[in-house]
Amino acid sequence: WAQRAADAARERNMRLAHQCHNKSLFEQIEPSLDVLRRIGRANFGLTYEPALADGTLAGARKGSGNYHLIVAGRAAHAGRAFEEGRNAVAGAAMIAAELHGLNGRHEGVTVNVAKISGGGALNVVADNAVVRFNVRVPDKAAADWIDAQVRRIAATPPFEGLTLDLHGGFTRPPKPMDAAQTALFEAVREAGALLGQDIAWKSSGGVCEGNNLHAAGLPNIDTLGVRGGDIHSDQEFAWPDSFVERAQLSALILCKIASGEIDAAITGPDPKYPQLKPIIPDPAGAAKRWKEKYNAVQVNHICVVKESFCKAHPDAVREIYRMLE
Repeated sequence: WAQRAADAARERNMRLAHQCHNKSLFEQIEPSLDVLRRIGRANFGLTYEPALADGTLAGARKGSGNYHLIVAGRAAHAGRAFEEGRNAVAGAAMIAAELHGLNGRHEGVTVNVAKISGGGALNVVADNAVVRFNVRVPDKAAADWIDAQVRRIAATPPFEGLTLDLHGGFTRPPKPMDAAQTALFEAVREAGALLGQDIAWKSSGGVCEGNNLHAAGLPNIDTLGVRGGDIHSDQEFAWPDSFVERAQLSALILCKIASGEIDAAITGPDPKYPQLKPIIPDPAGAAKRWKEKYNAVQVNHICVVKESFCKAHPDAVREIYRMLE
């Protein structure tokens, strides 16, 4: 069905396209601002993060910050000279507990201590450790609060003999449901109604490039992908019927772009439609430069199928591949 949608669009001289986002333009605010300045007129963004299982889109999004705190101690033999050592792993554990204790102290703020690494042999007092953690916030005031709390903790080692070095910060500003976002959602809701699709939205703690696009001044819908659930787990899934629904919705939105009801799209240049001004003037050249810079090929979301499912339903797997090819 996705392939049929692309074929139908081509027959109407339209082009379905996507923006890969692994270290791409819209993963950062400054490159997003640069692109918007080059376009020089009102725009909006469409991205294809998966929708929720019931088809609901993400409205307001929390902001996200990633930090890692390096803890340096002093190595010593755990048996002969334990008192001479300064255990960085123990210090990291104490810091992690203090960070976790920030949960519940400010409305909407969460702190997830994701990983503690460090140390070495069991008979050596650990002289190094790293605490990695993520924070989520509903607005700028909350972001300022948690950043101040993190820096307060990082300024004072939990015991004598340790040194702390904090890195990181906010990479995704909060994305509120403001007037521009509301207007764009209403336009998408109207498009969905024409297709018999009931489009709704609700707040989400997840983040994506949509946060940065909004911070750069670009209203955007960032969950136009398929319906599914259990995201970022080994049980993640997508409902097959939703491929059809989302392809239809995107095709209609693109038709509205072509008719002038919507005035910007992420696409390649097409002389047949001079009123469509591409966000990336030379997409092939941009992709080539990206590959040369990072020595890698851009990818977006990856579809993974379990081996047991492949063996049990090979025809279904082939059909999914055909739709995405």
